[in-house]
Amino acid sequence: MEDTLNSGQSKDTKDIVLSEKKEVDQDYNQKRDALIALCLEVYRVIMGSCLILFVPQKCNDTSCGLSENINRIDDYSVVCLSFNAITMVAFLFLYAVEFKRESKLISYLEVNKNKPMDNESISEELTKLDISYKNILWNLDYYYKVSGYISLVSFITNAILSAISIYSRYLDQTTITVFLTNILFMTLKIHEVISIVYTDKNVFLSAFLTERVQYNDVDPDKLNKQKKKYIGWMFLTPPPPPTPRNSDENVIIQENRELTSSDDTVDSKASTVISGLNKKDTSDNINSLPI
Repeated sequence: MEDTLNSGQSKDTKDIVLSEKKEVDQDYNQKRDALIALCLEVYRVIMGSCLILFVPQKCNDTSCGLSENINRIDDYSVVCLSFNAITMVAFLFLYAVEFKRESKLISYLEVNKNKPMDNESISEELTKLDISYKNILWNLDYYYKVSGYISLVSFITNAILSAISIYSRYLDQTTITVFLTNILFMTLKIHEVISIVYTDKNVFLSAFLTERVQYNDVDPDKLNKQKKKYIGWMFLTPPPPPTPRNSDENVIIQENRELTSSDDTVDSKASTVISGLNKKDTSDNINSLPI
């Protein structure tokens, strides 16, 4: 009896350990993926913020080099470079808050697709979480929103000032292409941040983690049903032969054929008799004529 209890307890302990290990592995993988995404986002921020440095421009009938763009001494270029730097710092701060928020969400919360995702239901679930943890999440959400607005204002200002400077040093079509591409990168990021912060208080959306939809179950309408086979746009196998008619139908068809043939025979005989009579009358009339 004791051995049975011990084995049962050891099994339960083993299951708990495995479950905890699985959760730790999941949290580690999510944080790792978020860090990789952060590195890619930083590259996008540098390219999208420092427009004066990375957009091709004209200097003495040739394309400006990076050192020439950095060492500009006219007042307007200095202002543009300053706003490039301010915008980059604002976005880097935004990403720092974003990564901190994501890390806490991974540590404190779980993704469970079997539970509702509305604000009220999540609020009930959060009653299981201590108020100190909830305050951290709410504060990070607030900081994320504020930093998002600051980044938006600096981005718009930087884009307008840089566009004026770059237009005065227009080189060729690559100037427009690179400028619009970098602007598009930053616009998509701003849109993503706004869509995340404009939610209810207890709705926490991930800023980094994305997953593809995987079809892993059978549609009930197609369960245990066999699909018809086709060849190209027609049949894969020849269609089945026509179903033979039953014996009664065959007898009726045969009788109809016999009646039809007999009627045809009577009609032909009648035609022959009438023809013969006509010939006889004709010959009698000829014989009765005077010579």
